[in-house]
Amino acid sequence: MKTISCVKGKPTELHVLDFGLFQVHANGRIIGICGFLIRTDRGENILVDTGFHRKYAADPQGASVKDGMDRFGKILELAPHNFPEEQLALSGTDVGDIDLLI
Repeated sequence: MKTISCVKGKPTELHVLDFGLFQVHANGRIIGICGFLIRTDRGENILVDTGFHRKYAADPQGASVKDGMDRFGKILELAPHNFPEEQLALSGTDVGDIDLLI
């Protein structure tokens, strides 16, 4: 990942990244976990959020119990295609092309 001190360009593209599904315990609501890739007119690539850690793909419930996330809700859907590298690839972007991570 390259490092920039501030964004110089104006947004020209927005890509919504699919990081899986989560059910919130407080109200039972099912929400899509998403991230965003923003491209600017100066060629900058900004990634907003990175979704779940890869440890959840192998054992979503076990990993959730270990770190306490199970108190907030339950991961309903998380597959290999729901991680940043794979989602960015759908827009033709490599992780190394990211200039700013928010």
